[in-house]
Amino acid sequence: MYSNIFEIESAIQNLAIGYPARSELITPPNLSHLGNTTSILRIGRYPANAVDGVLLLGGVHAREWIPPDAMLSLAADLLEAEQNGLGLTYGGASYSSEQISALFERLNFFIFPCVNPDGRQHSQTVESLWRKNRRPAPAGLTADSCMGVDLNRNFDFLWDHTNKFAVDSGVSASDDPCNASVYRGPSQASEPETQNVVWMLDTYSRIRWHIDVHSAVPVILHSWGSDQNQVVDPDQNFLNPVFDSVRGRPDDTDYREYLPGTELNTVVSLSSCMNSAIMNVRGTNYGFEQAYSLYPTSGASDDYAYSRQFADPGKTKVYGFTIECGSSFQPAWSEAEEVIREVSSGLICFGLNVHTITDGIDINLLTPSIVFNDVPESETTARAIAWECFGFEDLTFEVVSGPSGPFSMLLGNSVTLPAPGLDDGAKAQLWLNYTGTTTGTIDNSSITVRCVQTGEQWTLAISANTISRPTTAVVLALDKSGSMRFDAGDGRDRIEVLRDAAQIFVDVSKPETGIGIVGFDQDAQTTMPVTEAGPEIFGAGRAQATAAIAAHTPNPSGTTSIGDGAELSASMLSAVSSSYDETAMIVLTDGQENADKFIADVSGSIDDTVFAIGLGEPSAINPEKLSELTNGSDGYVVVTGNISSDDYFSLSKYYLQILAGVSNEEVVLDPQGHLQPADQTDIPFFLTQVDAGCDVILLCPAPQVLDFELVTPNGNVIRANALPSGVQHIVGRGVVYYRFSLPVVHADGTSSMAGRWKVRLHCDRSRFHDYLKKLEGSDIAGFGDTAKHGMRYAVEIHARSAIRLKAQLYQKSVDPGSELHLGARLSELGLPIDRRASVVAEITGPQGPHTVKLKESSPGVFNTSIPVEARGLYRCRLIASGKSLRGERFTREQTLSGAIYQARPAHQEGEPKPGDTKPDVDVDCQKQLLILLDAINNNAVVNRPLDAIVKRRGYSLSEILDCLEKVVSR
Repeated sequence: MYSNIFEIESAIQNLAIGYPARSELITPPNLSHLGNTTSILRIGRYPANAVDGVLLLGGVHAREWIPPDAMLSLAADLLEAEQNGLGLTYGGASYSSEQISALFERLNFFIFPCVNPDGRQHSQTVESLWRKNRRPAPAGLTADSCMGVDLNRNFDFLWDHTNKFAVDSGVSASDDPCNASVYRGPSQASEPETQNVVWMLDTYSRIRWHIDVHSAVPVILHSWGSDQNQVVDPDQNFLNPVFDSVRGRPDDTDYREYLPGTELNTVVSLSSCMNSAIMNVRGTNYGFEQAYSLYPTSGASDDYAYSRQFADPGKTKVYGFTIECGSSFQPAWSEAEEVIREVSSGLICFGLNVHTITDGIDINLLTPSIVFNDVPESETTARAIAWECFGFEDLTFEVVSGPSGPFSMLLGNSVTLPAPGLDDGAKAQLWLNYTGTTTGTIDNSSITVRCVQTGEQWTLAISANTISRPTTAVVLALDKSGSMRFDAGDGRDRIEVLRDAAQIFVDVSKPETGIGIVGFDQDAQTTMPVTEAGPEIFGAGRAQATAAIAAHTPNPSGTTSIGDGAELSASMLSAVSSSYDETAMIVLTDGQENADKFIADVSGSIDDTVFAIGLGEPSAINPEKLSELTNGSDGYVVVTGNISSDDYFSLSKYYLQILAGVSNEEVVLDPQGHLQPADQTDIPFFLTQVDAGCDVILLCPAPQVLDFELVTPNGNVIRANALPSGVQHIVGRGVVYYRFSLPVVHADGTSSMAGRWKVRLHCDRSRFHDYLKKLEGSDIAGFGDTAKHGMRYAVEIHARSAIRLKAQLYQKSVDPGSELHLGARLSELGLPIDRRASVVAEITGPQGPHTVKLKESSPGVFNTSIPVEARGLYRCRLIASGKSLRGERFTREQTLSGAIYQARPAHQEGEPKPGDTKPDVDVDCQKQLLILLDAINNNAVVNRPLDAIVKRRGYSLSEILDCLEKVVSR
């Protein structure tokens, strides 16, 4: 039967008398309100402060009758077994005599069986469900419920819950003396029973672990109880008053209680140890979790014990736990005995493992299974079995058996990790690889690995499936009207800019990409049917595309039928649609349509993804009309504007951005600049665990001038002449890139995956001057820019990733006073990235650059609206940055464009359609005027002085050009 407080005290004293060599009676200094006490029994082979100690509490809550008897039973069992050289058995859990002897050798247990004697006596004799102690009620309050304090809300840890927690936190505490359950008391540690526990922790400095045994929700709890845990930000802690107004709310990101990562590993491992031992008794799974998961609490004994080291670094670090045992406060004694066995087994396991886990070797398997998901045919991918390790010994992990089939060990069957230490520990990894076999194949195997030092052994399932490489067919529909001979703005003709950019698209395309080319003026011609690109640089399809681009020549008298170009492209894609997973076209034009077929005639019949690029100023291109092609197709329109020296790579970048999109890749970073001779720059970028592959692309008019290297997160340098297995270094025409799958495994056995990578560029002095000499005689504009600023370059980072950015720009009108509506969606593994990221838009418009932050309107959805007045091009570079689900940093980018310009008037009934001419208008004259109009629009040297002249007469050049355009186009 359950013991009363007098029987508990008698039992403690008798055990101290009966086992004087292995126990010590400790009398706490404070009597209860009713003058009662129960003593504390230390059991162990050595004096109190000679070895580390575990403080065990029972009976803190009066109505929980099992814990005091569990404490007495454990003390009696241990003392008897140790003295007689026996083991202990609790149901299916057994402990040898050697293990019991080891407990006494290594530890002292400080057993405080009944912290709240007054409350237990009242519960057993008057009111069975009484929870508090028996502090007298405050003056003027006579109800019995107004007596007593909940001792487990009275400790000095965030005791003042009304000020320390958010109003809506739901913290389980009360400042009302008449609250029948959770009254916190008039001040922290106001109660003599609480003071006795504090006295134990103050007096016995070798106490390093604290376990408070309660009932009756079977669960093991570890720190913290105040808020959800986090291991990143030490400033978010219970001592920081900045967070007093937000503490305790569930699932928020404003505050989480800091707990060092190694200490979290310790409490989780010890909790798991206790739970396993409890399950062994009769199969009951208590489970273990953070104390906050029940509800937020303040003033609890376990949190107080653990918090002392933070409040005063001079105090001993004490790990705090609570065991909630059984499923009833006062079950029948036969059930209580079973629960007592469970508690005893859990506490013995805790004692046997506490030093190993806290101070010695601690190994946590991070990868319970190995999955190679959706591996393309013939592609080899590596995965690691990973352990997080702590301790002061070198640890060797070796394969006992497996794997079989298409799975193999990448770097041998064993790995040794140098002593990882206790502070941060270290990760041990054994690498496996898998090569995709045949599409649709599913492969399974297993592997067994053991740690030589601890004898621990793990068997892991391995699974993989093979898919075909997703393929895309892309047709480049390229304008060849006469205006493509005009100056692009930076000294190159538009046709030169087109060829440079299209060639880079061809060079960087994946081997399995289908490439076709259409040329169009007033008609459309198939320049190259859709053909697979083939191997990088030397593929037959690439060679054919290179020749087709080089031969793409403007027709001096050619007009512009965008509809013809789009229709022919769609027909070519339809012919190969069964051979490719996706189809897309990229339409490039430098003018407005003025010959049939028109966009309106064909847009409804195109099912492919359509991207449109306008080469030139918006007013000369009418991007509003181009958007009819892209709407509903998952594509978009971008406009280059006049290409100045600063925009040298703009068209190439648009092509690469579109290439990333059709290849199911993401743009991670998109910087550009100049490098002077002998200068070096490092450009950081971030990859994550959900990035499967990466292209690091360098654009440069003369790539041979720059040394181009990659620096991995662990400091390895990847160079063209020293490539790790699986890394390609490709040299094209005006482009150089590294292409690789992740992780990259180096020759020394280390690997590079998530973290901060760097592109390292160095401008070779000798090669730079050789290049400058060549420019001097052939390209005066290029020579001047290079001599003044250095070697121009742009870098693009593309990742095949589960973190996706989808950006959109919408504008209702192209008139001044309209708004640009920007939107972005961020997802990871198909789920919205909720409150872990931010998106900004760097906007470069007619009135200069400025930055706008988008607002997260719903999980992973960001929006903003920007009023625009000035006419011209608005280039919008959206940059997303945030943390992945694993807390890894990432960035994503996408550039879009908007435009404000006076659109052509809508067609009125009775007026000629676009492209028609009045009988009395000379067609050749009309073409010449269009050429003049375009030349003025796109030549800053001409239009700036002209604009100054007409402004003196009260007009603007853009207004006059718009009027001229209306007349000519009628």
